[in-house]
Amino acid sequence: MDKVKLGFKIPKVKTLEYNGVEFTIVPFLGMAEQVVLTNRYLVDYFGKSEKPIVIGNEYNLFEAEFNLKNTLLQMVTNIDTDSMENDLYFDLELWEMITSEIINYAGFAVRLDKSISEIKEQLILNSSIGKVVSEFIEKLYPLLEKISDISPEQIQSTLEESKVLMKDLEENSILSPKSTSVAERNRKKAPAPPKAGSAE
Repeated sequence: MDKVKLGFKIPKVKTLEYNGVEFTIVPFLGMAEQVVLTNRYLVDYFGKSEKPIVIGNEYNLFEAEFNLKNTLLQMVTNIDTDSMENDLYFDLELWEMITSEIINYAGFAVRLDKSISEIKEQLILNSSIGKVVSEFIEKLYPLLEKISDISPEQIQSTLEESKVLMKDLEENSILSPKSTSVAERNRKKAPAPPKAGSAE
């Protein structure tokens, strides 16, 4: 069978309108963008905030959501995020308009949710995993400092570093797609039933 070479073509930029203001959007998230967004979210969500928005909450959901949306807008739109009012980040109409145009956002969101669930599960099962997460977050801080003022040029330069850090988590069975669920691990640990006719 003859081999064929496939090429990827980024979808064309689209123009959207919100409250009478037009803006453009690139309706696709590349691998580099997804890695950066995932790292950004995990650090904010599991990190320790000196001034948490929601007091007493173990995880920083509001901070993580805010920063993910801010970074995403800078990546794929021409919206001036410096002039945006905070309430716009939690405007469901605007957010659904943007994410519905990004053809692979749904897949990204599923992987991000799975990453969060896997980390939580590992933290519950084994407290030593907390050290892995802490070390992971510490490694990510220097990277996130570099991309605090994100730009298309900087995204590509951080891709390799991001991929290495994601691989670190995979090797620790936190994000690995091969990692098993709690029920599966318990089944593996359970002793095998005695064979028929064997002595008690």
